[in-house]
Amino acid sequence: ASESGNDSTGTYTVKVTAVTDDYGDTTTTAKALALETTLNGNIEVPQDVDYFKVSLTAGKKYYFEMKDLTLGTSGSAYLNLYNSSNTNLTSGYESNGVTDFSYTPTTNGTYYLKAGNAVSPVFRINAHVYDGTADFLLHYMRQQRCGWNPFMRDSCHVKDGYIRYHPTKEGQWIDVRGGW
Repeated sequence: ASESGNDSTGTYTVKVTAVTDDYGDTTTTAKALALETTLNGNIEVPQDVDYFKVSLTAGKKYYFEMKDLTLGTSGSAYLNLYNSSNTNLTSGYESNGVTDFSYTPTTNGTYYLKAGNAVSPVFRINAHVYDGTADFLLHYMRQQRCGWNPFMRDSCHVKDGYIRYHPTKEGQWIDVRGGW
């Protein structure tokens, strides 16, 4: 038996290729990008990203654009803008070969552009993809029941219903137990 529990047999090939990355993969190794400058880049392998750093002035509106020169043959390109704390400020996703957005910073400083290729997560497609879904949903719904919940053997939301925006009953308690 195999270590993974898969006893399949068959032939295969293995190949290793050296890859040279054109731009850095982190904010630390980001390539400086001056305003009004265009750089050509490559996404060499799936899930590769390229970082660029640019100095922006507070209150000034900037337009960011990335053209996918392969016009989607390698997936869908994305471009994200981060501040120096690595907070994603805004994003753009490819449409007709162009990824673009505008942004007006509130503080002066160095900002980072992250260019990459959107990759779909791995998911199953087969006759059993929904196996167990009904049980999962029933378990969730049983947990969410208000008032006395025999599944949880406890009560919840017993005194948190109050009337709002009514001319004469504002703030009165209302019983909202018994449902989902």
